[in-house]
Amino acid sequence: MVHNLLNRKTWNQVWRRFGVPMGMSVLTLAAAVAFIWDGMGARSAKYDGLQSILYAALCGLCFSFAGVLLSEAVKKDRLRAACGVTGAVLGTGLYFLCEGYATVTILMPGMLLTAGLLCCVILFRGEHPEKRLSQTLGFVFLYGAIILLVWLILYVLTDAVFSLFVSEADWALRNRVNETVMAAVWLLIAPYLLFARFPDQETPKEKYAGLGKVLKWAVLPAYLALLAVLIGYIVMILARWEMPVGRINPYALLALGVFAALHLLLDREGNRLARFFSRWGAWLLLPVIIAQAVAVYIRISAYGFTEDRIYGVAFTLACLVPVVAALTRKRGGVFFVTGAVLIFVLACTPLNAHTLARWDQEARLYGALERAGMLDADGTIHANEQAPMEEQRIIWSSATLLTSYSYRENAPENSRTASLNRQADAALEAYSGNPSVMNKLIVLFGFDGSDPVWSYRTYKAEGASTGSELDVAGFSHAKHITVYFEEKNDWVGEADDRTLYLSDVLPLADFETGTLSREDVVLSDGTTLRICYLSKTEQRGDSPYFYLNAWLLTP
Repeated sequence: MVHNLLNRKTWNQVWRRFGVPMGMSVLTLAAAVAFIWDGMGARSAKYDGLQSILYAALCGLCFSFAGVLLSEAVKKDRLRAACGVTGAVLGTGLYFLCEGYATVTILMPGMLLTAGLLCCVILFRGEHPEKRLSQTLGFVFLYGAIILLVWLILYVLTDAVFSLFVSEADWALRNRVNETVMAAVWLLIAPYLLFARFPDQETPKEKYAGLGKVLKWAVLPAYLALLAVLIGYIVMILARWEMPVGRINPYALLALGVFAALHLLLDREGNRLARFFSRWGAWLLLPVIIAQAVAVYIRISAYGFTEDRIYGVAFTLACLVPVVAALTRKRGGVFFVTGAVLIFVLACTPLNAHTLARWDQEARLYGALERAGMLDADGTIHANEQAPMEEQRIIWSSATLLTSYSYRENAPENSRTASLNRQADAALEAYSGNPSVMNKLIVLFGFDGSDPVWSYRTYKAEGASTGSELDVAGFSHAKHITVYFEEKNDWVGEADDRTLYLSDVLPLADFETGTLSREDVVLSDGTTLRICYLSKTEQRGDSPYFYLNAWLLTP
């Protein structure tokens, strides 16, 4: 039974009956963790060695399963351990004997053999095997659903922790944690759950099904764990006294949806967690709903409505029905009616999500154009590079959306979206550069919207020399280089085995006028640095970084 999966008796039974494949699962997981944390990266001898160990362990694990299932199918339980060890040795040996072939060539036969033997064991254990096909299918689908659910739950939880608490963490670290979670689910948890629900000598009296058990013993604990993460994030917000940001919204929507499903389907008297959920679940969700509402309001105030945001708000409103019902001790069946009505309106009526988003973005765009003095009475747009930065941000974000393919192709001929696209196309006729959407808007508005959209500004200085104008008289060799300078390495860059310091080149740049001095920089090793281009990028809340394009001239 699902609710007995985690008790000590079940754990001991699994290890007593299936100790060999479970031991192989632990060893394979250890190999996977070593490969993920120590071997991944640049290809090297260590990478190849750890990869070989992992693949060999996988093959051994697969054939160990097949050996144990074979002993079960032929009802030779005393040979279970011997078959498991033989399978592990056979799978590992096959990998090293056939290392020149793809690993899947070895794994696929073992996996197919395992699946076939699994079906044989379930069908032929006990009496009336012809009546157990439905139980077999139910077991397979329930087992697969539980494993996928466990993996999804753990992935969402780890992703939520990184997104909400350590969002600035290195992507490599984040990926390694997610890969470790996936390895643990498929290499350790999956085998344990399989063997924990495995029939013994007697015919099982219970069917291999039970949505209520899955909800009670898998979905509910995961929901409460996600709720704990979200509440912890809210506590952090209050401790720092800062406004919540939009990244809480997808996790809050997930929590609302799962709450609605649990409230409508869960047997509330089944266990302590179910009774706790029935009494306190809706109250604990209230601070999450409030934080989500504030975050969505901030996002919509800054960037307006999009189709995704409209659907998200509608989903939230529908899910509030079971929340209110839980607070008032009602069942909340009207949730389905509310959700159906909202979906029908937003998908099938003139007030659909696409049209509502277009109307809102048009109002934001043309309101900002009028405030910036860029709009005539007849709707003609004029460029204004001196437009206030706040208006630039609104103009650029709304125009970028309205000139995208979906809005451009579906806008009515007399709409303001169609007028915007016609004027953007006309503004680009005299432009000889790349006819991209961004260049169209730059020509039309007179300013580059990348700065307000992405919250950074780049200043450029150039003009000291170009490749065609480079004078190499007096030098034996010229090498073109590009270097990035960042604060984390103390403004030091490496180029052509030379150490460059930003302090040597920065005094030559005038970012206010966008020019560079034509002077050369003589480095300590006697080579000369001739700068072609130097940019400075400032990000909100971060230190600036610099990009250098130059020539190294050897005497």
